[in-house]
Amino acid sequence: MKTQLLLTGPHTHAGRKHQPGERIEVDGDLARWLLSIGSARALPAARTESQPLRAAQSAQSKEPNP
Repeated sequence: MKTQLLLTGPHTHAGRKHQPGERIEVDGDLARWLLSIGSARALPAARTESQPLRAAQSAQSKEPNP
């Protein structure tokens, strides 16, 4: 499974140099390693069509109105 990361430090992946702030997609082992050494941070998983908006809408409806 691939994981999307935001680089917080320079990194060379697949022969290409990446700079801090770039997003890369890597396998789970490399993602865990980059996270463990502080060279990246995880990005939230993108919502897919199979993930309905109901949960997000439900959470919003529970917020009190000012």
